[in-house]
Parts: sequence; C-alpha cells; structure tokens
Amino acid sequence: VYISEERRKLQKIKDRLQQRTNKSITIDEIAEEADTSLSRIYEVLGSQMAYVSLESSSGQGDNSYKDTLIDKMYIDPLRQLIVRERKHTVQVVVDSLRSQETAVVRLRYGMDDRVVNIPMLKLAGN
Repeated sequence: VYISEERRKLQKIKDRLQQRTNKSITIDEIAEEADTSLSRIYEVLGSQMAYVSLESSSGQGDNSYKDTLIDKMYIDPLRQLIVRERKHTVQVVVDSLRSQETAVVRLRYGMDDRVVNIPMLKLAGN
C-alpha cells in the first residue's frame, strides 16, 4: 500500500510538471520536484510490476487469483465438528461394551489411551 501511494504521488508530480512545461518529463525532474533520490524513484516505479491484485482475473475462466489460492493449513470448522462428534459417539459405544469386548475393539481399531484414530472413523460410517 505504501509503494502504491508513493507511486500515485510521483504520477501527480509528473502530471503537474507536464502541464506546467508542456513537454515530456525526465526522471531527474521528477526526483528533483519530489525531493527524492533517483534510486528511490526507480525503486518505486520499478516495483509497479511486482504487484497483482488478488481480485484481478487469473485468466482461468471467471476465477480471480484469490479463488485459486489454497490454504493447506485450513481446517473446515464443520468438518472438524463432525469428526469430533463421530469420535465421541464411537467412544461412548465402546465404553458401553464389556471389558473384554472393549479391549478387542480398542486393539482392532487402534484406540489407545481413549483416543480414537482415523481407522475408527471408518467404523462409524465416515
């Protein structure tokens, strides 16, 4: 955001100088008017190509860039709730069994220390 503001400021200076002089403006003249170094002007103007709006079209149909980005760490809250409820339901059922049956089910489906593993979800009808 800061770079784009600075770029707009430089564009206004350029437009103002062009109106005043009625000729093409050099980078040196813009730097002098803006009281900025040439290297900073080049940095600001050169950075223009590095930014792309996430709202702009990605060229893949009607999708914007933000639609194509995938957050691999995102966990759907509804899916998380469903998994937790299924684990709880399975745990309640297993706890209602006799001790020998409970031990067999725990060993068969990888339930250690009262933690239900993913294979147990398949038993619950994933």
